[in-house]
Parts: sequence; C-alpha cells; structure tokens
Amino acid sequence: MKKIIYILLPIAVYSVPCYGLEMDKRDRSFMPTSGSIMSFSQSLPIFSDEPSLFNRFTFSKYYGFSDDVIGAIKFYGATITALDDDVR
Repeated sequence: MKKIIYILLPIAVYSVPCYGLEMDKRDRSFMPTSGSIMSFSQSLPIFSDEPSLFNRFTFSKYYGFSDDVIGAIKFYGATITALDDDVR
C-alpha cells in the first residue's frame, strides 16, 4: 500500500489560494474499496472589508464489506477566522 503526502493549491473564485496538505492512503483514486484521504487547506479572501482566513478540513474513509458492498464515512468542516480584533 502506498502512502502519499503532497502539497496542493486550492483554486477558488472567492479567495487567493495559500496552501493545502493532503494525505491519500486509498487503494485507488477512482472508486476506492479501502483506505482514507484527508486534506487541510487555508486561503485568504480576494475582496473583503475585514481581513480573514478560510480554513477547510475534509476526511473520507472507505471500507469494503464484500466484493459488491463498499462503505464510506465522510466529514467536511470549514471555518472563517477574523484576523482583526474588530469583529461585527
């Protein structure tokens, strides 16, 4: 089983891509039957009155119960953190 860790740049219309990390332990990228994939990224907004930071975390776990049944658990979490003390 291969373990891949690499840096990716998220592309979004509303933000400037800063950086991202991804760890892929799936057996294959298309229609995986086992393994997991986890990613984290941060970016800054293009247009904003207040400086902020966009954080994103995703996790997917795949498990093959049989040849025909594959289970998946997925989690997505995102936050926007203000970088200024004046939060309205």
